[in-house]
Amino acid sequence: MCPLLLASSIDDINIVHARVRDCTNVVEHWCKSRRLQLNDDETEAIWFGSRSNMIKLSDVDRSLTFSSATIQPTSVVRDLGILLDEELSVKQRVNKVAATCFYQLRRLRQIRRRVGQDVTLAGDGSCHPPA
Repeated sequence: MCPLLLASSIDDINIVHARVRDCTNVVEHWCKSRRLQLNDDETEAIWFGSRSNMIKLSDVDRSLTFSSATIQPTSVVRDLGILLDEELSVKQRVNKVAATCFYQLRRLRQIRRRVGQDVTLAGDGSCHPPA
């Protein structure tokens, strides 16, 4: 069994890169033996680390190659609806939630103009205008 998640220091990055490459080859072989095919377009790779470590890695080739495809690492991935960035911060998630909230607020403002003051002043959560 090969791990698809590895931890190391910056000095051992080439070893990790080789182990991940070997692991992707094992996964590819397993898929082929069962007549399955990996979808290169749907495959993503991400390297996690602190900001300073990610800067140190900027000169290293972090791409993964298997079959005829080369997967370039990305700085943000989505897994089960959760956004993960390379620093494991929640900045991407907060930005997405804020953008969604602003979109809904703009929609409410547009609706407010059409429904009239009676409905917008209800304020108690009911759908009936105040008497």
